Amino acid sequence: MKKLILSTVVLLSALASSIAQAVDKIATVNLEKVVICHPETANNKKTLEDMQTRFEKQRSEERAKLNKLRDSFELATEKAEDPASSESARATSLNTAKEIYAELVKKDEEVRNLSARLQRNLTDTEMNLFEGTMKDVNAKLEKIAKAKGIALVIDTSAGRIGAPVPVVLYSAPSIDITDELVKATGGSLALYDTKR
Repeated sequence: MKKLILSTVVLLSALASSIAQAVDKIATVNLEKVVICHPETANNKKTLEDMQTRFEKQRSEERAKLNKLRDSFELATEKAEDPASSESARATSLNTAKEIYAELVKKDEEVRNLSARLQRNLTDTEMNLFEGTMKDVNAKLEKIAKAKGIALVIDTSAGRIGAPVPVVLYSAPSIDITDELVKATGGSLALYDTKR
């Protein structure tokens, strides 16, 4: 009986030890904080803001041309319907209105296509910049995980209030490596504090 109790105690101790080791191989990271603090994030934001400004300027210029065409169309339509004008003047104005209308339809489609293209370019650029940042973050995270023998890293940023699905309900501060990852990427923790 003593052997059974002793072997059970040894087995439980071994199991507890392996569970403790497994827990040591888990870490958490707040990726949102890491990305906000990443040195490239400010540059990426500036690039996107500059791009957005250029896009809006270009779109505004094209919309101004479209509005000018609308005004010309309305004027030609008014002249075509003016009973004080001669029949030939009204016919000329009607032909002019038809030509402007065709141009207006074409320009309206161009502006819509331009807006869609500009938005697509902005979204693609944002994704490419974010992928570049994440590639750097992942490389540094892998280095830290290998150095510390971490087998699993869980993102805790989805656990913030307002997130649609809280992934991590609780994690001990002792397993959080967020600040270490921020420093490894060359980021500044001060950036995160100013964003909150």
